[in-house]
Amino acid sequence: MEQSQLEIAIQYKSWPARLGLFFFLLTAPVWLLITVATCVFMVPFAAFNPSVQGLSTFLFMLALLFTCLMATIACSDDKLFLSKSGIAFPLFMSPFLGFRRSRSWSDLRSVSISQFNIGKKKVEGKMILSFYSGASAKLNLGSMPKDQLEKFFLAVDVWAPHCLKNEQFSELQTNLSIESSGGSAAAIPSYTQLWEEELRRRFFPTAFVPLEAGAKLRNGSLIIVRQLAFGGLSAIYLAQDSKRSLVVVKESVIPLNAEDAAKEKATELFAREATILSKLEHPRISKVLDFFVEDNRQYLVLEQIRGQDSRQVVIEHGAQNESAVIQWAAQIADILKFLHTQNPPIIHRDVTPDNLVLSGGNKIYLIDFGASNEFLGTATGTLVGKQSYISPEQFRGKACPQSDIYAFGATLFYYLTGEEPEPLSTLHLPENVSASEEMRSFISRCTAYKLQDRFQSILEVIAALEAMSVVEMGR
Repeated sequence: MEQSQLEIAIQYKSWPARLGLFFFLLTAPVWLLITVATCVFMVPFAAFNPSVQGLSTFLFMLALLFTCLMATIACSDDKLFLSKSGIAFPLFMSPFLGFRRSRSWSDLRSVSISQFNIGKKKVEGKMILSFYSGASAKLNLGSMPKDQLEKFFLAVDVWAPHCLKNEQFSELQTNLSIESSGGSAAAIPSYTQLWEEELRRRFFPTAFVPLEAGAKLRNGSLIIVRQLAFGGLSAIYLAQDSKRSLVVVKESVIPLNAEDAAKEKATELFAREATILSKLEHPRISKVLDFFVEDNRQYLVLEQIRGQDSRQVVIEHGAQNESAVIQWAAQIADILKFLHTQNPPIIHRDVTPDNLVLSGGNKIYLIDFGASNEFLGTATGTLVGKQSYISPEQFRGKACPQSDIYAFGATLFYYLTGEEPEPLSTLHLPENVSASEEMRSFISRCTAYKLQDRFQSILEVIAALEAMSVVEMGR
């Protein structure tokens, strides 16, 4: 049974929690100094003059230190986490929830919203979540970004369809959908439906079993050597062809519950896309050598690129410096330029650290074209692109060349931080990451949530990279 774990992180910047954090951090030197001083003086005193009063004072100061530390940690927790299993609230809300900060969706009885006002950057109003097991959570809508508030509403629709919702909930959800769809009310049903269907689709069972070593394909002309990767409804293998050369085989499976018409369309689109890809000639792109369908499974045979994928490089050597990332970025952008300037443009849809290999020194190669097959997103409805790198419009089934730019920016974020990007959001490099203001602005613009705020083409991206390279050389 394969079950993808989708987790949505929603920022919740509560003013009381932020004021509490500011207070504890401001007073930290005082209570830390008092506690340390007490321990330094009380331990020797208690050793030579043991008394109940001395021990009580010592334990009291330790309790004070522990309380202040826990309060600081609780106030710094500013995220709501939504997943199939339920909602995890920030730590500071635990006392209001009977010290049960995690609640299952089945426990959610109702969601109600008071009078609200939609501003340019945030929504003013209150939302109350009531639970069957007792207690309730009162959330300030203004503490959540508007785009993330919409995710919260849709997650409630998908994972808690049984709970009661008042009229203001539906009204606010509709208004936010109109705003995010560019002001077109006609776009709301398809937008919401795509979200709901996608969230549900991540949890369907599948009987897909990857091939074992020694398995033969293409009338015995391909022999599977070993599995390289496996996830969802696809797998990647190292194989040996009839010339005893090593190749990479990408296997994709159409869900068994797909309709016959969808299966036929998937096969048709797969053949069309694979034909286009097999004609591509670029020195930094793994060439598609062959494609075929066998036992209701679709296969791409790709050139093997010897090297180490860039994710593994970061895992082993840590976050990369800006100079190295600019060099990698220029090479990746050149590859995307080649793809996006084809007629029609080719959207890769899966530009991630896993699909970019370092080989022959510091040269980057794009290795996996399996995800660019349109049938994955068109005929079967399967999400294409790893969660942390997929753009908002691609998530809604509307991939475009700018979707690759979003994934490109998210990949650079990973290179510079060594951390997975926050899904479906505009990315901002943390303050503790050493990077220029130009790079910070570049990554945020690459990953802008709205298309109009993002780079409009890969040519604009390349121009910005060249400008950064000049600045970097001048430092």
